[in-house]
Amino acid sequence: MKEAGLEPRFSEIRSEDRELGYLAVKSLLASGERPSALFAGTDEVASGVYQALQESGILIPEDISVAGFNDTLGELLHPGLTTAREFPKELGSHLAEFTLQRIREPNLPPQQLTIPTELVRRESVRRIESVSASPRAQIHADVS
Repeated sequence: MKEAGLEPRFSEIRSEDRELGYLAVKSLLASGERPSALFAGTDEVASGVYQALQESGILIPEDISVAGFNDTLGELLHPGLTTAREFPKELGSHLAEFTLQRIREPNLPPQQLTIPTELVRRESVRRIESVSASPRAQIHADVS
C-alpha cells in the first residue's frame, strides 16, 4: 500500500467461520463502502468473502482484491486465492522444545521464536499502481 501511496483503513471482525466472512462482506457492501482489498484471517473466511462478492456481481480481483491466511483452500477457489502459508508443524516442534526446556530449567528468561511465513501469490490480488488509478483504494477491511 505504501508503494501505491495509499493510507489503509482497518476494520475487524474476528471469526474462523465461512458464514461470518459472507455476512461481514454483505454488511460492508450494504453500508456503501467499496474497499479495494479484503484480507481474511483464514482461507475459510475468504471463501465466504468470495461468495458474497460473487453474488453481488463484484469481480475478484478486478473490482476487489482478496487475500487469505493459512493456505488451506487457496488452490480450490476461483480465482486462486493469494494467501500466507504458515508452518504449524515447525511451530509445534519448537513449542514442545521450549516447554521441555522450561520444565528442566524453570528460571529461564522468556524465549522468543520467529517462524517465517510464505506469501503464496495467486490470481485474487491485483496490483494498484497509484491512488489516482483507483479512487476506491483508500478503504480496507479485515474480515477474520
